[in-house]
Amino acid sequence: MNAQAAIGHTASSPTRAARQRHQGHRPPAKTFPRLSVLVACLLPVFAQAEEADQTLEAVTVRAEALQERSSVGSREVVTREKIQTFNNFGMTNAYQAISLEPGVDVRHNDPTGTTANYKIRGRSSRGHALILEGLPFKGIGIGQPIQDLVDMENIETITVEKGAVPANGSFGFGNLIDMKFMRPTEKSSATAKQVAGSHDFSKTFVRLDTGALGGSIRAFFSASLVDTDKFKGFGKGLDRENFSFGITGGSPQGVEWEIFGVYNDEERDAYKGLSYAQSTHLGSNWKQDFNRSRTGVATQDINYYAYNREDYRTTTILGKLKIPFGQDATLTFRPYFTNDKGNAWAGSSQTLVDLVPRQNVIVESLLDRDTFGAVLEYEKKWQDARLNVGYWHGEHEPPGPPTARKARDTNLNFVGWANLYGVGKRYNYRAPYVAFSKTLDRTVIDTGLKHMSIASAKFVSYDTTGISDVSYEQARKQASGVLFTLPSNTHEIWLPSIGATHHVNETSSIKASYGRNFDWPEFGWASSAMNYFRTFTVASGLAPAVAEQRLQNLWAKRIRPMESDDFDLDYHYSSDRLALTSSLYYKRLKYVGTSIYDPTVQLSYTQNSGEARSYGLEFGSSYRASNKLNLNLALSYSDTSFTSDVQTGVNTVVAAKGKQLPDRPKFYGSVSAVYDLNGYRIAPVVRYLGKRYADVLNQYSVDATWLADLSVTKGVVMGPHKLQFSLSAMNLFDKKYISTISTSDVNTNQGAPTYLVGATRSVFASAQYQY
Repeated sequence: MNAQAAIGHTASSPTRAARQRHQGHRPPAKTFPRLSVLVACLLPVFAQAEEADQTLEAVTVRAEALQERSSVGSREVVTREKIQTFNNFGMTNAYQAISLEPGVDVRHNDPTGTTANYKIRGRSSRGHALILEGLPFKGIGIGQPIQDLVDMENIETITVEKGAVPANGSFGFGNLIDMKFMRPTEKSSATAKQVAGSHDFSKTFVRLDTGALGGSIRAFFSASLVDTDKFKGFGKGLDRENFSFGITGGSPQGVEWEIFGVYNDEERDAYKGLSYAQSTHLGSNWKQDFNRSRTGVATQDINYYAYNREDYRTTTILGKLKIPFGQDATLTFRPYFTNDKGNAWAGSSQTLVDLVPRQNVIVESLLDRDTFGAVLEYEKKWQDARLNVGYWHGEHEPPGPPTARKARDTNLNFVGWANLYGVGKRYNYRAPYVAFSKTLDRTVIDTGLKHMSIASAKFVSYDTTGISDVSYEQARKQASGVLFTLPSNTHEIWLPSIGATHHVNETSSIKASYGRNFDWPEFGWASSAMNYFRTFTVASGLAPAVAEQRLQNLWAKRIRPMESDDFDLDYHYSSDRLALTSSLYYKRLKYVGTSIYDPTVQLSYTQNSGEARSYGLEFGSSYRASNKLNLNLALSYSDTSFTSDVQTGVNTVVAAKGKQLPDRPKFYGSVSAVYDLNGYRIAPVVRYLGKRYADVLNQYSVDATWLADLSVTKGVVMGPHKLQFSLSAMNLFDKKYISTISTSDVNTNQGAPTYLVGATRSVFASAQYQY
């Protein structure tokens, strides 16, 4: 691993950023030639153009034709048309694009969506929840937020797997959100787009498609620049450069191949949440954030905005090779590789440095990590059946947790190393699988089995006493010894699945399925191991060897993958004017990660030993009221709770059984429409976010809220030239509300959570030219 240079000596360090911003200097904007000049020149021409056919096509909540032919699980497919209609604020974020789907709860903590978070059926995933082309291209832990790694202008569909996942389905962990690239077009084309909006938001996007180049080869190349200030406080909400490409080809013999690549470089200043007292007076505390300037007082300066920020660079390559293999059979190979680099800084009131508690420090986390793997699959088809046999292998380096963190005082003087881990073995996962599908008259039956093997990384914790402000490699050489080792542990899980879809008639069907799913273990526990080691050796007086053995026992027995048994019953109906789906689901979870008291070591710590369940009802529909008006509805009821009380301390048992977990609304949903008014496509959205609790005992709550968005688009066509204008507003009525309650699932304290406000009203205007 290559560590970044010292915090006070890099171009991306808080020192330089703070100096530039505090003095009011802003670096020259990194932009392509502005499209405003192009648009101004083209307006007189397009003013004479004949408007495109304005017959309104349905923007439906379902796209059955795009779904994989599997009866396992409950799935939503968001089409490109829907992404462009309802997610046209900045087109930078995948979570915004799925926010109108039943069972999907997305919170917008800032207008760009880069700090958005989500829950699907009451829970979020810890691992590779958001994947690309069906592949888990990112490692866990700190790093570039996956949700804004790809421009939405380049995405064709986003599939949300809410329940069980077919054995041969998307590969990743937990609930899956799978993005698919828009393939290179058959004919050459060029797209240029400029977006401007509130908070000095600016996005410039260009894409070039080569068309056919011979030998069935086609390619696209795109680039974008995004720059915006934070919507509250001081600093940058996002400063981002993105470059993407895709190349596809084939042969007359039926061979198909694809290569996609993404490079993303972005930095942002963090938002600071509110306390409970502040959250109860939003009118006067709405804009409370990190401090704009330093005060010279350490307890205040850990909240200086330039000491709480991130700077990451990500490079991703994905590929696919599909070869005909005998009669009606294919062999497909899909490799992937990603490198993450960068730094994150955060002020801390207290952290361990050389096993000594230090107050009011700035912690810098270093990142340089590779993630890679591949899926190999053989598929055989018959007239009424299909067989898939395959193998998935993947590896990635830590962090997480962060393997190297430095600490500095509020004058950025080096204090010491907060932790320094050597990595003896990467995380790796292996999964052979088999899936079989059979059609019997009007019924399709799918079954499958996957065997998942997850091996944790091996961590070697070094004694950092006396190590100076050097690189990661040099620090390991200067280490005087080893404090403890956390060995690699392997976890084995069998994941069966079965489902059946019965087509009642041409317009309706019933689907029932069961499947076992899993999520990434609480490997973040390793970052707290230093605290536990100090507790055992200093507070308890144990010998280092005995303390190490205790840590290894906890690592082996208390950290394991979370498992869930997912049951789904769906009803689908689709006609020329109406499409609807209702879903009834039940999810049983075990080995849930939460803070639980362990009497064997007399500590409360996050471990995989909780048990919970979630059940609910979802309803989604799309109705074409006329050729000019389409209506969409998405409603969700979700009940998520522990199935037993939880002991969180020596004499503390939390009566959590049957209580709704914190920050999970039971009711949420949206109503949206698309109306054509003389060629202007008007798309209003009204969202409802139900009452949420801040504690597991359901004593303290945040009231329900209603939010409204609106977008208006106008397209003009003259021959091969297309021009589109868009005006959109997020949080149209500027509602002040709490978006996210950041807290433990076993929290019982009113003042413990951090309350994040939702994005303020933000307006975006865009002009796009396509040829």
